[in-house]
Amino acid sequence: MAYNESAYESIYFFVDYPERKKYDTTGKTLYSGSMDLVFTCVTDIHIGSGYRDFTANNKKILVQEVIRMNGKPVIPGSSLKGVVRGIAQAVSKSCNPDWKCKKVIEDRCITCDMFGAMGFGSKVVFSDFVPEKEIKTVEKELNVQFGPQKNKDGKKGYKFYQTVENRYDGAQKTQVELVPAGSEFSGRIFFNRLTEEELCLLTYSLSLNTAKEEGINLKIGGFKNEGLGEIKGRCTDFNVNNDLKKTPGELAAGYRKQNTAVTKNMNDIEDCMRDGD
Repeated sequence: MAYNESAYESIYFFVDYPERKKYDTTGKTLYSGSMDLVFTCVTDIHIGSGYRDFTANNKKILVQEVIRMNGKPVIPGSSLKGVVRGIAQAVSKSCNPDWKCKKVIEDRCITCDMFGAMGFGSKVVFSDFVPEKEIKTVEKELNVQFGPQKNKDGKKGYKFYQTVENRYDGAQKTQVELVPAGSEFSGRIFFNRLTEEELCLLTYSLSLNTAKEEGINLKIGGFKNEGLGEIKGRCTDFNVNNDLKKTPGELAAGYRKQNTAVTKNMNDIEDCMRDGD
């Protein structure tokens, strides 16, 4: 069966680019600290190493491998940061491909203030996330990925994938190594001089919102069109200065009340990436 655009449309969705606003931290209390997190694989995931190997069930089949560190599968901090920044940009009044922060030192948006941009360092640092226990990977034949960059009306926007497994049947197949559902990875995120509003956005974008019917599961790695790549985070330790009393879950749930929140995009993302759906 050839690639069918209409069959693929039910797998992805777009949200509009938000209206960008300058973010000013002047006069606001700033917080620094760290979060220890554990991410659980809700579905199988594949974060590719870029390498392929002929080692599938003693047969000479080309297999796309997962990325490893010291021989163990990992979630690279850079991969997780990219996913989290993508969520943050979509749900805040941040720059986008059509309206970028050109003078990032003087006139940056909230996302560039948090995650950095050309000429401005990131205030948030992600460690690599390593396995809690030994992981035995699995291999599966999957469809080769496709991905339009515009919605069916030809309008640009941020593209996301459904959390439900809604596969299409394509003509091109590939053999893929996967980290199985249920696997857990732990790591740490450091943050420096963030406002409470930025902490709310960070924790929301990390999927730490535990409010009823508001949480999301992140999608990471390849083959999201196959229903793969779904992970859910939980915070196991939270250290912050300046006597901030709120938990990461409370901060994440509180993002809707912040001035930078783009609630329409949040609603659309939560409808399609709902935790538990």
